[in-house]
Amino acid sequence: MTEFLLKNLALILFLGFAAQWLAWRFRLPSLLLLLLFGFIAGPVLGLISPDALFGELLSPLVAISVAIILFEEGLSFTFAEISRVGGVVRNLVTLGTILSWLLTTVASIYFLELSLPLSLLLGAVLSMSGPTVINPLLRDSPLRGQLGAIIRSEGVAVEPVAVTLGVLVLGAIFSAEIQGSSAFAVIGVGKTAIIGLLGGLLGAVALIWLNRSAALPDYLKNPAVLSIVVGVFTVSNLLQPGAGLLAAIVLGMFLANQSLVSVSPFVEFKENLRVLALSTLLIVLAARLDTSLLREFNFGGLCFIASLVFVIRPVAVISSTIGSSLHWNERLFLSGLAPRGFLTLALSSLFALDLLDIGYPQGERIVTLSFFVVIATVAVYGLGAPLLARLLKVADENPHGILFLGAHDWARAIGREVSAVGYRVLFVDSNHYNVLAARREELPARVGNIFVDHTIDDFVLDGIGRFFALTSNDEVNTLAALHFSDILGKDRVFQLAQPGGDAAKGLERFQANILFGKGFTYGELEERFSHGFVVRTLMLDADLSIELIQSELGSEVLPLFVVSKTGELQPVVVERPPVVLSGCRLICAMDATITIPEGGKLIPFDRRK
Repeated sequence: MTEFLLKNLALILFLGFAAQWLAWRFRLPSLLLLLLFGFIAGPVLGLISPDALFGELLSPLVAISVAIILFEEGLSFTFAEISRVGGVVRNLVTLGTILSWLLTTVASIYFLELSLPLSLLLGAVLSMSGPTVINPLLRDSPLRGQLGAIIRSEGVAVEPVAVTLGVLVLGAIFSAEIQGSSAFAVIGVGKTAIIGLLGGLLGAVALIWLNRSAALPDYLKNPAVLSIVVGVFTVSNLLQPGAGLLAAIVLGMFLANQSLVSVSPFVEFKENLRVLALSTLLIVLAARLDTSLLREFNFGGLCFIASLVFVIRPVAVISSTIGSSLHWNERLFLSGLAPRGFLTLALSSLFALDLLDIGYPQGERIVTLSFFVVIATVAVYGLGAPLLARLLKVADENPHGILFLGAHDWARAIGREVSAVGYRVLFVDSNHYNVLAARREELPARVGNIFVDHTIDDFVLDGIGRFFALTSNDEVNTLAALHFSDILGKDRVFQLAQPGGDAAKGLERFQANILFGKGFTYGELEERFSHGFVVRTLMLDADLSIELIQSELGSEVLPLFVVSKTGELQPVVVERPPVVLSGCRLICAMDATITIPEGGKLIPFDRRK
């Protein structure tokens, strides 16, 4: 028996790792690989039997895993970021979600012949998308303007709404079944909402107090987070079945939107558990699929999926964007992008287990249906979104914005000027002081580890097409450049020159495009800016080379970028100095005391004109 348990546990962990690694290596959707591996190892080959492995512990383990993931999703929801996108997201999350829920309920009754309670539950589960599937799609297909931000914000904001709908419907079903009267359904909804909200708020207050006081050492803070999340979920669920899920997501949302303590420890906690929880849970859920339920994949099931893609999503988007400033092609693209993800599978599986506990055997059907919908929508939207973006001309094929690694003083000075000329910038730094300084200057900046893929997924990279590694650590710059070469392409990744020495020679073959000049290392730039260098934008009135510009204005001028007459931003690099023509703009760093004569070959570019 022990060998059986060890073999199954080891195989689940290995398959989860293998699927994630293959997805990273070949840039495939990890969700589909995890489901495929779990399905093959479970019902097809019989290598994994989750019910035999976990027994009565299966339902509690799935429930706790889902609660942790919901807490993590809640930490991603900030009202400030959602409000920046405007009314379109608000309408999609409110009106659009309600329409999707009701129309999906009708389609479930008509095409799948589900009962009304199960149809309402399935409608709520399928009303959400999510960042786990949307962010990789948008990273591979950058979009123009605010469209990408709208899609990401909708994916983050719709999850709490859809989860709340599902939990309230589940609470109503529980109350009606246990009490034997539909009148108790309304009471169950109210109890679920009140207990979930109070449980989440009390848990958040406890975590804030523990982090503000000296009651815990640093190494016990992450275990405290885990204990409180699981405790809040369990107590809320004991008081009212289903309320624990609402409490978990409210707990995360409250922490994300308060300013009393930093959420960094909580973010580190969620990053450490995210990959493990997602991988193992998806393998287990896929391995539990009953092959006899595959009959759901019939004509009615196909019609149901087609209605989700071609009718329900477009109706929800068109209704939510009436009177907005979005163009017709942007609305069409929004209508053609709504993949379902991990949370849909996790919630449907958990709800099915809960329904089985009260003698509701049809609950298993929503699991199989959810699997089909997730696989179909990820495949359809994953393959179709890039093509649709190009056809509708909403794709940004050549974004010029810059992601800066390092938000120190002179990096911010360069970013300010690039932003002022009209290009998007984003700073990432592990130093909280530098990030706060950037935000005070109204420059978008994030605290994070650039080597963590999920950190990148959390960034809104619309308009960002280049990566600049500007830290004081040459090894970090080189490794970060290597990391982003796989994401953006090597010709769009840049780093500072390294000082001479054996260490530099060892890393020389891995270096990306060298910025500004071989002699301009971090130390050299730091010294120049500390002695009064500023960043200016100049208008050129003659065809000049970079070398001639430097000889004209002296060694105290460092050309950084050339902005062509067509609006292309070209960094000055050692290997390929850009062509500089009359009418171009030059962004350069220079001594603040240098005077540019009005009648000379270079004149200051006045942004007010």
